[in-house]
Amino acid sequence: MTLTAGDVLILEPQCFGGTVTRLPLAEADANYNSLCEKILKYPREKAYDFRHVSFLSHTRDILIDYTKQTALSSALQEGRWQEFLHKQETDWYQQLREKDLKINLLNEQLSKLRQELQQEATAKDALRQQIAAAKTANLARLAQQEEYLHYYQRKLELPATHAEIPQWVEKYFTGRLYLHPKAIALLKDKSAQVVDISLICDALYYLATDYWSQRYGQLDKDTAQLNCSQKYQRPFEVTPVSQASICFSPGQYKVKYQQGKGKPSERNLDTHLKVGNDSELLLRIYFFHDDAKQIIVIGSLPRHLKTATIK
Repeated sequence: MTLTAGDVLILEPQCFGGTVTRLPLAEADANYNSLCEKILKYPREKAYDFRHVSFLSHTRDILIDYTKQTALSSALQEGRWQEFLHKQETDWYQQLREKDLKINLLNEQLSKLRQELQQEATAKDALRQQIAAAKTANLARLAQQEEYLHYYQRKLELPATHAEIPQWVEKYFTGRLYLHPKAIALLKDKSAQVVDISLICDALYYLATDYWSQRYGQLDKDTAQLNCSQKYQRPFEVTPVSQASICFSPGQYKVKYQQGKGKPSERNLDTHLKVGNDSELLLRIYFFHDDAKQIIVIGSLPRHLKTATIK
């Protein structure tokens, strides 16, 4: 379309035909009235489609219908969602039940294994204790056998005379027994010859081994007495000396002893080993304990000393 300056174009919407009318500028005076009338009266008696625009009355109906559809859709979606949740819940419940069964089974197996391990541990502990007890018993038996062997070997080397007893004690029991010079002198006296030399040596051997271990080691009294009966076929009784006897005859019951540095001091023979009351089988060994050095100091043997009642 060729246009000139001042021409007027009337463009109609597609819904009203979509025509285009041209009013040339040269005919403006003639077309003015018809143009004004057409423009001012153009919308009259025409149907308009407002598409997505609604009036209030119609909008209410649309909203009610939309609400119903939304509610229906929501109910439908809720039903589907409930069905989905129910299925999921059922599936999860089944899986959880299967897991619980597996867990219970594993717990039972674990409990059984723990009980078996506990039983094995208890059995091992009992076995260890038995082995330890057997080892201790075997070591004790071995030590006892070695002690018996040493005892019988020393029995073969018993001194021939009473005067040789000090050398025998020094050879085998140094560090455990100490024969005081007074005791050595008494062994050389003729009165000592009456007492059996084997009995004296057994008593000295007992003091240096079982009795010494009972006082300074870990040997209990019952075991010491049992060893005494097995080795010597007799008990040796060790008891304190009464203070009355020491006061009654201090010259016999006291000896000079070098305890440490300085001058020797007097010590009481406050303990004695005794065997029998028969003059032929009577034995007395009087001594005291040097606990600092763990030595038994013998000051008188083998005769009975004076007491407060025996002269």
